[in-house]
Amino acid sequence: MIRVTESAAQELRALSAKHVSEQGQVLRVDDASRGFSLALGPVSEGDEIVEHEGMPLLHIRGDVALEFADAVLFIDFVETEAGRQFMVYRAEEVSAAEPQHICGPDCSCHEQAPEQ
Repeated sequence: MIRVTESAAQELRALSAKHVSEQGQVLRVDDASRGFSLALGPVSEGDEIVEHEGMPLLHIRGDVALEFADAVLFIDFVETEAGRQFMVYRAEEVSAAEPQHICGPDCSCHEQAPEQ
């Protein structure tokens, strides 16, 4: 199960409003070479849809979601030494000092989109 904090939900809604312009495009979590990536992409069969207060926020590729089937994860958007970032916490790590950044080294979730 994946839960999204209010801070992360607000940021995901803002990212969607700003960057999702084509029908069928969604914010997606996929696996990357070292971690996970958060990027725009098409809806895919088998996606797990993460909601907050009944509103869809992001899609997780089915096989990636299966990796977390037995875990409770929290997605948060927090201030870190590197700036504001999405973070993923396992339920047992909620009080941990060093949660895992959701994005891998190829992360583009904080880059500015070109003006249209």
